[in-house]
Amino acid sequence: MKILISTFSFWPAIDGISSVAANHANGFLSNGHNVSIATTKNEQRYISKDNNEGCNIFEFDICGGPNFNYTGEIENYRKFLLESEFDIIFFHCLHSWTTDCASAIIDKVDAVKVLVSHGYSGNIIYSIKGLLNYLSWSRIKYRLQLKYLLGRFDHIVFLSDKKDKNRFYDFYLVHKFNLSSFSIIPNGSKIIDKKLCELNFRLKFKIRTKYLILSVSQYSKLKNQLMSLIAF
Repeated sequence: MKILISTFSFWPAIDGISSVAANHANGFLSNGHNVSIATTKNEQRYISKDNNEGCNIFEFDICGGPNFNYTGEIENYRKFLLESEFDIIFFHCLHSWTTDCASAIIDKVDAVKVLVSHGYSGNIIYSIKGLLNYLSWSRIKYRLQLKYLLGRFDHIVFLSDKKDKNRFYDFYLVHKFNLSSFSIIPNGSKIIDKKLCELNFRLKFKIRTKYLILSVSQYSKLKNQLMSLIAF
């Protein structure tokens, strides 16, 4: 199949979305599919020693924050989606330019369209600035239109079966409005030999204490690693 993975973050960016999208691409490549990536322009991509060999990477100079003020090559991106003959397109994340800028023309795209949700936390308020964003018209409008956007995908992949109004608001809406075409594929890999993995990790990092705490995430206030330390 001819597959497009549309993701605002991709190698050589180092973050969770980039990592998941790269593994996604490599999985399809290993099964003999033709894989292309639509992503944000990154000058470091062509001088990095690492790469995603086998992927056709299409870059778009689009930027903007979560308040829908996207700027740049938006029309070029939409034209690319409409004219490229892909069998299936995977859109990673809501509230990102790769998905939001496609929403205006998504019904005209012939390919099977799949949303890979990483959760939607637009209802969570972390600060005064977060409260102002939450009350802004663009955020209110997005929440009101989210039900209809979700219904325009042929299938949706969720990371968890949790459906609350905060971290997993999109899954909450899917259940509320009885949308049936979705799957749950959790993050992470199955550990075949747990004891061996623990042993190697402790030896590699010379850990000799009885208890070991590992927090796997980007280091930021949003991820709140401090709370994990306090909790333990």
